[in-house]
Amino acid sequence: MHNLETNFKKILEITKSVFTDEVNEYGNFSHYPRMPKLSDLEVIALTISAEAIGIDSENLLFIKLKTDYNEMFLRLPHRTNFNRRRRKLLDRIEQMSQCLSDKMVKKASSTCIVDSMPLPVCRTVRSKFLKILQDDMLPELGYSAIDRQYYFGFKLHFLINENGVIISYFITPSNVHDVKMLPDLTKGFINNCTLIGDKGYLIRQGQLKLFENEGINIVTPKRKNQKDQGFWTPLLRYKRKRIETIFSQFCDQLMIKRNYAKRFSGYFTRITVKIAAFTTLQYINFINNKPLNRIKHALAF
Repeated sequence: MHNLETNFKKILEITKSVFTDEVNEYGNFSHYPRMPKLSDLEVIALTISAEAIGIDSENLLFIKLKTDYNEMFLRLPHRTNFNRRRRKLLDRIEQMSQCLSDKMVKKASSTCIVDSMPLPVCRTVRSKFLKILQDDMLPELGYSAIDRQYYFGFKLHFLINENGVIISYFITPSNVHDVKMLPDLTKGFINNCTLIGDKGYLIRQGQLKLFENEGINIVTPKRKNQKDQGFWTPLLRYKRKRIETIFSQFCDQLMIKRNYAKRFSGYFTRITVKIAAFTTLQYINFINNKPLNRIKHALAF
């Protein structure tokens, strides 16, 4: 289950099936003047495999490759070169994640769920002295309703279907309101469906605009002092828990709140790879006819 060699071969086969018509005979998306020690497909598969079994440190990954799997990876690139190529292949990793999601979604969902989760970078008292992640999108001070406290960092917005398959996602600074990201999350991905959210999406003007433009009906819990209580039911409350479970899996198994990146490009790459690893684990369950969201058991089959 935690054997890197076995899981790498399994995920490499999935990677090859996604990019069959887009790579050359050596498994690369483009021509290299000097043949790399690992092909592009192997870089993607190795990155996702490491995250899937809980190795989120490149330093630890390369130590294990050189000690425990030395015979398998006889021609291992330098860690810096590996990270550089992984960032270069970021679009391909996102493409693979989207392709696997499309395979698991057989038809358009009539019900989807939207929510966001905090991605803290450091404690608020240390925010003035922060030296990392200062190159592109800057972390900001935001409030986490779950933890009931302020944090300094980013926010990850998710749109999933009722089965737990990720349809779209965005990373923003933590001070961006959830409602502002609704058009970006939904446009081109869903239409004519019911969208379940929490009280953060309870803005009538935004709900009306989405319904008129995309046919999306946003359903949220109502405030106690609200006159029109709407149609919030126990079934909708039960369905909305799906995204809370996914957030817990990202924090527990994929350790999404742990950060080793120094620049935002590296940080965004780490988040994207974790999402791709989550989708890949779901896909392994999907092809084995197992419960889709039992990702902790996916590699046992």
